[in-house]
Amino acid sequence: MGLLYSGGHRVAQAADGRLAIFARGMDNALHNLTQASPGVWAGPGSWVNLGGIITTNPVVFPAGDKGRLEVFARGADNSLWVDYQTKANGGTGDWIWKTLNGRITSEPAVFRNADDRMEVAVADTNRQVAVTYQQGAPSGTWTSEQGRWPTPGGGTIGDPSLIQAEDGRLVIFTRGGDNHLYENAQSSPGGGYGGWVDRGGILHSDPTPILGGDGTIHVFTIGADGALWHLPQLSPNGSWGSWQQVSSASDPLSHRPAAVLNSNNQIEVFARSHATHTNHYKVVNGVWAPFRHDTGSLDISGPTAARNADGRLEVFYRGADNTVWHTAEFSPGGPWMQHASLGGSIADL
Repeated sequence: MGLLYSGGHRVAQAADGRLAIFARGMDNALHNLTQASPGVWAGPGSWVNLGGIITTNPVVFPAGDKGRLEVFARGADNSLWVDYQTKANGGTGDWIWKTLNGRITSEPAVFRNADDRMEVAVADTNRQVAVTYQQGAPSGTWTSEQGRWPTPGGGTIGDPSLIQAEDGRLVIFTRGGDNHLYENAQSSPGGGYGGWVDRGGILHSDPTPILGGDGTIHVFTIGADGALWHLPQLSPNGSWGSWQQVSSASDPLSHRPAAVLNSNNQIEVFARSHATHTNHYKVVNGVWAPFRHDTGSLDISGPTAARNADGRLEVFYRGADNTVWHTAEFSPGGPWMQHASLGGSIADL
């Protein structure tokens, strides 16, 4: 029931199968590049300025009605803003900005409830986790438009993450002041949150949760030793296992990792190395195995990963030239193409 990818949703699949990238430009406006057709990118000169003034990276999510995309970010007034399509696969003129009010201090986390109403989790000015959600219907008004920000509480020193469990309940993950992972799940699908649970670990990045093909949630983070660490759920909606080290601390990582489901609905993870390359991890013969995508000195942001309509994985990052760079599989599960720039002039990704 979850997305195919996780870890800061900068890329989403439109209703017609085309991938769309959203990034904060050097002018702090929202910029977009969409594939010309599924799997085929438009030229570097095809970036579109969607306006607005945003002060965090944007987070895009498919709306539950009519296949539209909606993009969330903090505005210059520190409020939560949304730029939403008025119709599926819409063009430049089919986007409308709207404020959702509040005062937020984090990048928003976005997911859909079991009934397709969207929900956003943020850190407020007291660094407590707060949420706003659509009321009544997927196209309904937001609680924050009426000044209501239900507060599950829990102090956070990073950006919260949001995921939907196999049974439809939303689950918030965040990095606490003690650098532990904290989890707070809805008591029932679409309902209130049941309370924070300390899941341990020593986090040095925001957590990246993803729902696996078997219905279990998996959380990835960079640990205090610079290695990639993994916390698995043992059964759908069930108990949790213990923290597992995925990568070697001898090749320390930085930035929040990205996770995606491949064409076989297995999890693959990407993380930026200090040694100027992106590391890629997937399970081979029951064991996490590393692969390397050499980016030279190009990448200066953490990676974002997505799956194309034909099942091919694709990875994106901000290059040293402030353009978006990418690499993709030639075929699902196959070798990867050479890294190339998609253009743009972006402040982060």
